[in-house]
Amino acid sequence: MGTDVVDELLVPERVSINTRLQSIAVGESYQLMAEFFNRFGEMEASMISWSSSNPEVISVDDTGLAEAIMPGSVRIRASYNGAADSIDVAAASETQVGNNQRMGRFMGVNDYSVNGQFVLEEVDDKLRLTFLQNFSSSNGPGLFVFLSNNERSVTGGFEMGRLKSNSGMQVYETSIDNVRLFSYNHVLVYCKPFGAVFGAGRLEN
Repeated sequence: MGTDVVDELLVPERVSINTRLQSIAVGESYQLMAEFFNRFGEMEASMISWSSSNPEVISVDDTGLAEAIMPGSVRIRASYNGAADSIDVAAASETQVGNNQRMGRFMGVNDYSVNGQFVLEEVDDKLRLTFLQNFSSSNGPGLFVFLSNNERSVTGGFEMGRLKSNSGMQVYETSIDNVRLFSYNHVLVYCKPFGAVFGAGRLEN
């Protein structure tokens, strides 16, 4: 029985490229970064391997530095320990970074009621999480907001702060030096005293 509970808390290992780069200006370079998360959703230091589907168009070195050599498009891949992430990048007339916003919707967990939509976005040097006006949550002691890679656990996650209100619009911010837009795939409302997830929502790409 105990083993079954542990198994439920495991998630697939994943690699996440932090920036959804769309294009690099020919003759210029762009530093890509990626993170590896283990089966507990925890970030681990790792030697990410980088590759380009066509190095003659855009090359990428062992550190993730991509250089646009001639017009065209490629798929850049970051991998580690069997897990991988990839982005399609064009070598063009200018450098453009794509999506800087992700959205999701809460669902209640463990018989608690949590509803409403949220938006996670990079704004200047901040990562901003906004609960929209339709947000509502069951009452509980010690409720906190977490980013996590596991909808059932905050292990390996990032704490955004104490829940400000059980309903309505509210904003949480942290520096992008602490966490990036694509580091985590879930937003959780978590009760610290009970060690219980009240609500979870998946961030869509």
